Amino acid sequence: MNDADGVTFDFSDEQVALRSAVRELLDDHAGRAAPPDTTGPVLDRKLWELLAEQLGVVGLAVPEEHGGGGAGPVELAIVAEEIGRRLSPVPYLSSAVLAATLLAEMGGGAAVEYLPDVASGRRIATVAVAGDDGWNDTGGSGVVATGASVTGRRRWVTDGPVADLLLVVAEGPRVLAVDAGAPGVTVTPLGTVDTSRPLADVTFDAAPARLLAEGPDAARALERALRTAGIVLAAEQAGGARAVLDMSVAYAKERVQFGRAIGSFQAVKHLCADLLVDVESAFSAAYQAAWSLAEDRPDAGAVASMAQAFCSETFVRAAGDTIQIHGGIGFTWEHPAHLYLRRARSAAALFDGASEHRERYLAAVEQGAAVLSSSPVARDDGPAAPVPAGGVRGEVRAWLAEHWDPRHRDSPADRAAWRERVVDSGYAVPRWPREALGLGMSDADADAVEEEFRSVGAPGSGQDRVNLWANTVLAFGTPELRDQLLRPLLLDRVTMCLLYSEPGAGSDLAAVRTTAVADGGEFVVDGQKVWTSGAARADYGMLIARTDPDVPKHRGLSFFFLPMDQDGVEVRPLRQMTGEAHFNEVFLTGARVAATHMLGAPGQGWRVLQTALAYERAALAESNIGASVRSGRAVDASGEVDLVGLARRHGRLSDPLVRDDIARLLTLRAVNRWNNQRAQAELEQGTSSPVASLGKLLMSRMVHLDGAVQTAIVGPEAMLEGTAHPDGDEANFAAMNAYFTSIGGGTDQIQRTIVGERILGLPKEPEVDKDVPFRQVRSSG
Repeated sequence: MNDADGVTFDFSDEQVALRSAVRELLDDHAGRAAPPDTTGPVLDRKLWELLAEQLGVVGLAVPEEHGGGGAGPVELAIVAEEIGRRLSPVPYLSSAVLAATLLAEMGGGAAVEYLPDVASGRRIATVAVAGDDGWNDTGGSGVVATGASVTGRRRWVTDGPVADLLLVVAEGPRVLAVDAGAPGVTVTPLGTVDTSRPLADVTFDAAPARLLAEGPDAARALERALRTAGIVLAAEQAGGARAVLDMSVAYAKERVQFGRAIGSFQAVKHLCADLLVDVESAFSAAYQAAWSLAEDRPDAGAVASMAQAFCSETFVRAAGDTIQIHGGIGFTWEHPAHLYLRRARSAAALFDGASEHRERYLAAVEQGAAVLSSSPVARDDGPAAPVPAGGVRGEVRAWLAEHWDPRHRDSPADRAAWRERVVDSGYAVPRWPREALGLGMSDADADAVEEEFRSVGAPGSGQDRVNLWANTVLAFGTPELRDQLLRPLLLDRVTMCLLYSEPGAGSDLAAVRTTAVADGGEFVVDGQKVWTSGAARADYGMLIARTDPDVPKHRGLSFFFLPMDQDGVEVRPLRQMTGEAHFNEVFLTGARVAATHMLGAPGQGWRVLQTALAYERAALAESNIGASVRSGRAVDASGEVDLVGLARRHGRLSDPLVRDDIARLLTLRAVNRWNNQRAQAELEQGTSSPVASLGKLLMSRMVHLDGAVQTAIVGPEAMLEGTAHPDGDEANFAAMNAYFTSIGGGTDQIQRTIVGERILGLPKEPEVDKDVPFRQVRSSG
């Protein structure tokens, strides 16, 4: 599905039901691959029959008129993801996806005659296309078709030992149907590392064959089939990676060493957190590719290559880390962990390796065939079907038709006037109650409001999801504070800053030492805050301070809206290692804040802070913030440094190592955008996943790699900086500024601990200060 922001990751009810049905059947059947010492290729024929007869998923790619489901790449990917989760030994990829898609794409004539049997599972088909060099040559070299026969050899034929029908690619290219048991056909099973996906070399010696397609028609059908199969394989790899992550987390919760569950140790917890980042990102990549192909987007091929590379390496890494987490038991033959590693390694070489896919993607970037941003892609299939305009949608459309004009964006005054009109209408915060400037709408109706605003390019709606300041005041502010600040905050007439971090507390926000002592109807605040952006211009600061030092640290905190324009507040610029000064130290000496400006009750500051942080994460997920680039630098379509242009200027674009690094970084940039789109979609749909909480870790990985890649490209110029050496200057800035991302907002290490405990449910480390009065808690300053 495609909207103004690209793929929406909005699964239909039918797709959700398909996933549930396949998962239930596979779990009930427990069709996991057997250990690799099993004699002969592994094929669970009973499970294959159930998938075909009970669910009909074997024929998903086959048009309905030929006995199939007429489904597209997304549905095929959903089934593959579940099969990958169980390592089910069935020929789904080779027969139900690759062969069925090839037959359906060739269409007409002899090809369609095979479709009913393939759709029903009665006949297992596969495509014989690879040569000695793998899948690079799809022109059919190595096999010659003469009359009604073929001669030559095909290698690495998936499910070749169990297939009944071989779709052979010969020179031309031509696609021919060959019965696997026909005279002149020799199928040689190969000793595979993953016996659940058997392979064979197949030799043809004047074997009888039936021509199905040739020339451009054959080439087009083969390209579509291989692209579809590659995307479906990526989804299978994402499913396998998720399975081993779940296996690792479950084991880390129950395995006890040194008197503690091993999941409480940071080394294990952080490894699991990084796995979660990779697994969720692989899911985004696989389904971005599936939807892109389903919509026939111009960049579908490039996105498919990117997804295949990313999901392939993710599965291999996840399977290996799972064995490491399991320790000795994971190294045994009896434990299933090595079966996933075998599947991961085998799948990583199928349809070419990750480096080949990255090279294809980078070549598409150079040719302008890959979309680097998440902007919409022009299509020629006519206007989208209009969404019915009844109910809330009709009201919003009528209101926008009467009030919205694109010229409202032209000047600050126009934008301010429009913002006020939206706030007065209630559409700025439709979920809020009417007495608080809202409309009391349900999530579904509020989502419809936002969609209608986006459809005409009108800003201002959705603040009930992403306005950190206003939502926190609404949730916890006193009536006086709400009356005073809610409307100005929505109108952006009040500027804010965050007074959280302290020199002695760092990422441990519960350990803040700034005090707020009651004095009549006010509190007197003393202490120091650090890493505060916008403090010099702010009207108020959201302050976390200690009001009771005689209780444990989390219970002695309170939360305030502190007026910044007063004698007791001193703001000093804080110069960073890059030479810039975007942040400040804030010294509070006898600063005063009214008791009515406390949010929540005394001692409830930690609870208020968690709510504020949740809104902050939602806002960051929607903002799609990327790596910082200094003004005046050459950027690509995504607003990032143009690495291809940089490498070309420095004569490094032909270096295969540099090319691979560039493609890796471009992949991370794209995956980060897709994760942000997915997080936003899930928020709008009222569902949740961990992806919104993982952006910081992926962004950190991305910006550090950005600095390293730029440094590798510019070479010795990285020793220089200043305007006379702009490329070296930018490379050094990128490398040093990357630490802002991996430290700011809580270090990556703290974030991994949070992800491990709050998302994965791993046990906490022992808290030595949990029940200790704060006065007695050890601190670093």
